[in-house]
Amino acid sequence: GDMFLVSNLNSIDYQAYVFELIRRQYRSWEMQASYTWSEAKGDGEDFNQALGDDRTLLLDEQGFQSYDQRHVVKLIAATITPWGFRLGGSVTWQSGLPYSLITQKQAYGARPPLLLNQGQTSAVVRQQYVTGQRNDQRNQSYWDVNLKFTKEMNVGRGLNLQFSAEVFNLLNDGTYIIFNPGTESGQQINGRNVATRRFGRQWQLGFKMAF
Repeated sequence: GDMFLVSNLNSIDYQAYVFELIRRQYRSWEMQASYTWSEAKGDGEDFNQALGDDRTLLLDEQGFQSYDQRHVVKLIAATITPWGFRLGGSVTWQSGLPYSLITQKQAYGARPPLLLNQGQTSAVVRQQYVTGQRNDQRNQSYWDVNLKFTKEMNVGRGLNLQFSAEVFNLLNDGTYIIFNPGTESGQQINGRNVATRRFGRQWQLGFKMAF
């Protein structure tokens, strides 16, 4: 008594505005700054998605896309000191991604004929959105600050050495984000978060020799 229709019915409405300021390298320093406002709505996030499979949830599934990120501010700058050191850094602030509150359980909606040794009752996973809307919750925003130091030296005979030091996530931000990188969606299922936490401060040292 079931019919499963495979089609291309889902859609997305995406719009964005980008304001960008670029200062080309002059007098030993350069900078790029930008602000992006964007909005993505619909139910067409992925080719291999389950949205639309349950006809009872069609109205609840129309909402923000899982990658909808309303505000992003970026600042990237670099300079060369009189002593030959190269210093650079980037600062990013971005608003949080949306996620859904879901209740999930098994429903026995398909039963085989009552014949001897002809299989057992099969269960189908059914879910509902607790608030009646998909992706109506929002993760918190966070900062990301990175720095880089580079020094090059010419030691003669065509030999060039370069040392570098980098710091990622300088503020040691460990923001808790309800988001699954594998499925690229945020969900709280039966009260349990499918979440990750931003990795803390990281250091990287580099050495390069060219000849």
